[in-house]
Formats: sequence, C-alpha cells, structure tokens
Amino acid sequence: MMARPESPVDYTVPALGMLAEYLRRLRISAGLSYGELAVRSKCSAAHLKRAASGRTLPARPVMLAYVDVRGTPGIACTPSSSTDEL
Repeated sequence: MMARPESPVDYTVPALGMLAEYLRRLRISAGLSYGELAVRSKCSAAHLKRAASGRTLPARPVMLAYVDVRGTPGIACTPSSSTDEL
C-alpha cells in the first residue's frame, strides 16, 4: 500500500514555510519515512509531520530530530522533554 502524498507546504508565514521545506529535504535526503524517523528520534510521526507542514513553529526537540537523521541517538520527544536541557 502506498502512503498518501504529502500536503503542500503552507507559506502563509514565509519563514515557517521555508523551515518546513528544509525539514522535508532533510528527511527525504536521509531516505526515511516519517515512521522511520519517528522510531529513530523518539518523536511521534504526527509531531514530525506537523513540523514539516509550515503551519506551526516546531519545538526544538522536533527540529533536532530532523537535523539528527544521520543515525546518532535522538533527543526524546516527549511531553516531559524540556528545551531548558538542550
């Protein structure tokens, strides 16, 4: 079964749209699905997809999950994660 196509990036706020495009490119260049990235990063696929939508500013741990797609351990993306620890 094929995954449904991604929605277009929302460019209502241009900076968020550009960030979303960048996050999508990071994931695609790593050859990962959102599910695979979720497992590696300990973030939910829903958080990762929302971050790549351009509609909201992602939390720092979610952005770091994208940056960290090279296989090193990720930062847990849980409600108890604090950006103060980063």
